[in-house]
Amino acid sequence: MRLGDYPREQIRYDLRVALRSYKYRLRPNRARAAALDAMRWDFCGLYNAGLQQRIEAYRRRRVSLGYAQQANELKACRAADPDGLGRWSFTALQQVLRRLQQTYAAFFKRGRGFPRFRTAARYHAATFRFGDGLTVKKHRRLEVVGVPGGIKTVWHRDLPEDESLATAIVMRQQGKSYVVFSVEAAFAETCGTGTVGIDLGLTSLCATSDGDIIPAPRYAHRAQTAQRQRQRALARCRLGSKRRQKAKARLAAASAKIAQRRRDHLHKLSRALVSRY
Repeated sequence: MRLGDYPREQIRYDLRVALRSYKYRLRPNRARAAALDAMRWDFCGLYNAGLQQRIEAYRRRRVSLGYAQQANELKACRAADPDGLGRWSFTALQQVLRRLQQTYAAFFKRGRGFPRFRTAARYHAATFRFGDGLTVKKHRRLEVVGVPGGIKTVWHRDLPEDESLATAIVMRQQGKSYVVFSVEAAFAETCGTGTVGIDLGLTSLCATSDGDIIPAPRYAHRAQTAQRQRQRALARCRLGSKRRQKAKARLAAASAKIAQRRRDHLHKLSRALVSRY
């Protein structure tokens, strides 16, 4: 059963129907990794070009461009650049312009922080509509329009049987590639019985109303000495050198490992509480 099959009143109270994210590791070879990098480079260029167009249109003619006006020009842009933007999925390029629209909407809502141009080194994600530009074939490899062949995917857990895949995000974190699926399905109830109060603390992670005190893992404190050494090694490197890039990557990888351990601990703790109460 899909979300549209449920009555509106039942959706409000049935917590089993939900939208969840499933993240999987990608292991592309050199050619496919280079194609993914080229895709992110082109998407970043489109984002910056769209931002520049909006700035110039308002500065010169006091015209505020929106998503619709810029999306109407995509077809001509792809035809003029067949080896660039023309290689990629049309709907994925639309998602880039939607991302720019969301950035502008957030700026007008908070009243500060004008949208900035993005560097290719910090543009890490590309959003697709599943089945249009990104698909999963029978051999369980991820296929992206513009990327030669299928990308090997580590399926560490199966998707729900009655899933409805909405979007997929191909992203890069710490030099590694991942795909995140937004899955809409009716998930089974796995909660325990009873209620509990939780109070977050400073010296300890949290305390429950049953009297249980959960200590803080202090992962960053344990790795403090090693992180200081990596930071000093980075400070000694000359700007722009390959040695600095390697030192920076080592520091970032160690910080990512600390974040992963924190996230893993919180997931296990929350799962234990939900299973018990």
